[in-house]
Amino acid sequence: MEGAPSHVDTFDYKPKLPALNGQSMPKARTFAKLAFKGGAKLDQIQLSLGHASIQTTERYLGVQQDLTDAPCDYLHLKVE
Repeated sequence: MEGAPSHVDTFDYKPKLPALNGQSMPKARTFAKLAFKGGAKLDQIQLSLGHASIQTTERYLGVQQDLTDAPCDYLHLKVE
């Protein structure tokens, strides 16, 4: 076949994955949670874990919006 490899050629079958269903993630999740608690930026954790989407990293960490500590509170704008 000429050109780029087909999706069939690059398929990454993970036969052990069903057996691991429901088990906690090992070291990567611990690393991510400790880094986040220590103040690491979410986008840097995303890059470290290889997530394509920031939403994946948020779900991975269990991050939820904290309305009592909103980002706009840090802009220090004065409304007159």
